[in-house]
Amino acid sequence: MSLRTRLLFGLTATIGLVIALAISSYWLNRDIETRVRELQSRPGADLARIDVRQHGLDIEGFWDDEGFFVARELDVLPRVRRPKLRGELQAVDPVGKSVRIYGMEIAIRPATDILGLLDTAVSLEDLAPGQRVEINARVENDRWFARKIETHNVKSNDKIKGTPTEVQLGQDGGWLEVHGLRVVLPPAPEETAGSSLRQLRLATLMSVVLQEFRSAAHALVGHRAEVTDPSEDLADAEAADSTESAQERLAESLEALGYYLKQLDSSGTEFAAEASSPDQRPALLRSRLEALVAQRDVLSDLAKRDLVAADQYLEETIDPHVDRDMLPILYALRGEAEENLSDEVRAISTRADTSTRLVLLVSMLAVLGVSILGWLFWRAIDAPVRALHSAALQIGHGHLETRVEVKAQGELGVLADAFNRMAAELSSTTISVKSLENIFDSMAGILIMLDADRKISNVNRGALQLLGYSRDDLIGRPFDLVCARSSDASLEAALEQAQEGIAAVEELPLVRRNGSAVLVSFSSAGIGGANGQVQGYICIAQDLSEHKMIEEQVRTSLDEKEVLLRELHHRVKNNMQVISSLLAIQASYSPDSQAAHQLEESQGRIQSMALIHEQLHHAEDLAHLDVAAYFQSLAEHLARSFSLKGSIDVDVVLTGPPLDLDHALVCGLIVNELVTNSLKHAFTADGQGHVRISLREGEDARRILQVSDNGPGMKASKNDADLTLGLTLVNSLARQLRGDLSIDVEAGTTVRIEFPQQAPLEAVRT
Repeated sequence: MSLRTRLLFGLTATIGLVIALAISSYWLNRDIETRVRELQSRPGADLARIDVRQHGLDIEGFWDDEGFFVARELDVLPRVRRPKLRGELQAVDPVGKSVRIYGMEIAIRPATDILGLLDTAVSLEDLAPGQRVEINARVENDRWFARKIETHNVKSNDKIKGTPTEVQLGQDGGWLEVHGLRVVLPPAPEETAGSSLRQLRLATLMSVVLQEFRSAAHALVGHRAEVTDPSEDLADAEAADSTESAQERLAESLEALGYYLKQLDSSGTEFAAEASSPDQRPALLRSRLEALVAQRDVLSDLAKRDLVAADQYLEETIDPHVDRDMLPILYALRGEAEENLSDEVRAISTRADTSTRLVLLVSMLAVLGVSILGWLFWRAIDAPVRALHSAALQIGHGHLETRVEVKAQGELGVLADAFNRMAAELSSTTISVKSLENIFDSMAGILIMLDADRKISNVNRGALQLLGYSRDDLIGRPFDLVCARSSDASLEAALEQAQEGIAAVEELPLVRRNGSAVLVSFSSAGIGGANGQVQGYICIAQDLSEHKMIEEQVRTSLDEKEVLLRELHHRVKNNMQVISSLLAIQASYSPDSQAAHQLEESQGRIQSMALIHEQLHHAEDLAHLDVAAYFQSLAEHLARSFSLKGSIDVDVVLTGPPLDLDHALVCGLIVNELVTNSLKHAFTADGQGHVRISLREGEDARRILQVSDNGPGMKASKNDADLTLGLTLVNSLARQLRGDLSIDVEAGTTVRIEFPQQAPLEAVRT
């Protein structure tokens, strides 16, 4: 059986048990609910059998949006003189001093009590639409007035209590009005046998109404006796009102007794005048009620004629009839109903206990069934899953030869086959742990692995050979054993950086077993875990002993070559000085002034080249020349050579990277020619002037050499032949720089040469 089939079977069985439990619980709860509903059944009100206008009604229902109150249940009460309303306020008018409930506007008088929590007074402004209230009202000339409004602990059911003023009945119900408040009535209830609770309620109501009858009878006689002077009109009016009120109460009480007796006598048969069995008690009550009606008539007649006789008749006839002939029957009915009610409640409790035990039994069976199914599933799945888990752990540790032997059919068997195929593919395409260990040991460099606490967890063979330790001597020991600087701030920072990536290479000494130190190039990287925390470090080091020795030899050789090169520049400068001196001597002995002038110019050019070698002899970097100092020295040398009486200022402005030796030599010759021409031809012997030399960076990696003066310009020169020779030499040197030459004579003379910075010099033939 496949895993899917087992799951479907278990799911179906579980759903079946749950459905069985739900159905059994539903029927048991329905049976108990039916019994409780029968126990709680209330007597229906058949308004067609009574004079509704002479009785009060307790109407429970709801307000319909169409503008009337819909009744659900009705109870008949003695006549209600002051109606009561319970429900939600529909509107509150503090200005007009009124509220609206069930469509009726109820006026608020100053004497109206509006009560809140703990019967504290509440103002009309504190009321709000939607608030539940209970209003005791009175009606005067079809207008409603509130006597008391209660706003706290109002029950949740909507109710109207009052005496109907208009009634319209039919087979499907009908309607009635209570002083203009319309109530839609439900259909008349069918007459059914009452429950014990119903019988108890009716017997209690009849006892209360019977006591109300006797109280009204005593009030009738008492009001007549209180009139002391019948000749006075006021006394006659008071006596008439009191007598009329007592008569109404007597009539209402007898009518209510008759209505409740009809509800109690559900069979509707006539009973004999005398009956003693429990089933004949309603008939006996009927006959004695008829006697009580006759006694009421006699009492009313005597009260009009002879109060003494009426009082005597009340004490000797009516009171004994109520106490001995009627109340004992009602008490017996109530006691019997209480006993039956206790039996019914006990039966319902027993039924509930039985239902609870049955539901508990079905639940236990369902839990047991689900547990058995779960155990079977666990037994069928646990062993194969454990085998798969163990094999996965073995493969995770690098044992790619591991295979799973699962004999289960279905999905687990398919999963085991797929797992074995995956292991086979991994073994053919992945390097095993043993191969990785061989690679680890075969590395020529030093490889040290640290755990999260910076203790050595593994080392390769190269580290053991260099440091002189065995593997057992280092595993588990702190890194301080082989690195004396492991607590330095620089190494701490490197290891902190290694948590995020490979740290920068750093040189540090490692300590051998014999105590000697060996300088290594050290770098580290963090080994991250699944939760993002660093689980360790891998440190790679390279022995720098041989590299340091070679580096020292190279440094010594370079120092020797630098000394030789400086000496070479010094000797070249001396030789050029000798040549310059020879040219000066030759010029002094030359009878031809033109030839002497040419020898002096050649002497100046040789001096400019000698000045470069002098600068390099004293420079710290022999590969590049301090062009600013060189140009400044060259300008000062030329200014001294001409011995002008006037003041000629020479400014040197240089920006950008330094020039190499070849470019500096060519630029020096160009500056020598241009500054010489400016000093010779641009200014008078005792005049003022300014010469500016600049070298700056241009666009596209080009340099701009510019020499300018504020003289009269090239056209004013007196020796054009010399000027032409100098420019010819400048033009040739500019081509050697691969540059572009331009001359501006608008304001003085400005010669500009723009040449590439990194291009090699071009060989120029003249």
